[in-house]
Amino acid sequence: MTISRIESDLLREEMYFEELENGLKIFFMPRKGYTKQYAIFATNYGSNDNMFIVPGEDKITQGPEGIAHFL
Repeated sequence: MTISRIESDLLREEMYFEELENGLKIFFMPRKGYTKQYAIFATNYGSNDNMFIVPGEDKITQGPEGIAHFL
């Protein structure tokens, strides 16, 4: 796994990115002078994605309605 550094000269901020072996993408943005910590979870999943085929399977899996709001 490789951690990439992303820098914005316009915003004068930096961010770090890593993609785990399972495909999970992690972005980390250190903020100097901040005492609180926050985390945000986002996913590429919505109402158009309720039906899909799990890799390695042949049958269609259907997720419950509203799961994107739950996530």
